[in-house]
Amino acid sequence: MRKFLLIAFSFYFFSQPALASTVPSTAHHYTIIPTLRVKEFLELSARDLEKLTGEKMNLVTRLSYGILRGKMRKAMKKDPSITVNEFMSAHKKMKTWLVVLLIVLGAILVFFIIFALAYGGAF
Repeated sequence: MRKFLLIAFSFYFFSQPALASTVPSTAHHYTIIPTLRVKEFLELSARDLEKLTGEKMNLVTRLSYGILRGKMRKAMKKDPSITVNEFMSAHKKMKTWLVVLLIVLGAILVFFIIFALAYGGAF
């Protein structure tokens, strides 16, 4: 019975269409920020950045901004004259192979969870 419910739930979950299949683009092109030096960018607080971009930052954006500032401080020690644009092009988000590896590991983890639930941990 547990297997049937698990399989039925997974079919139901994966057969549902995405709620927001068309999302408006949130990519903005700010002309001031890429030309700033990292030193000047580090002097900006989160509120100053909100005023500069004209958008309110949520909690996740503020946390990622703090992490970005930490990475920029390390990069500024190596090259004090680096601009924000040069920093962003040098530090891309994630390598493709890392994304593929995370997806594969996630799929393996889901398989083991389903296997453990199906057999009740009797192995």
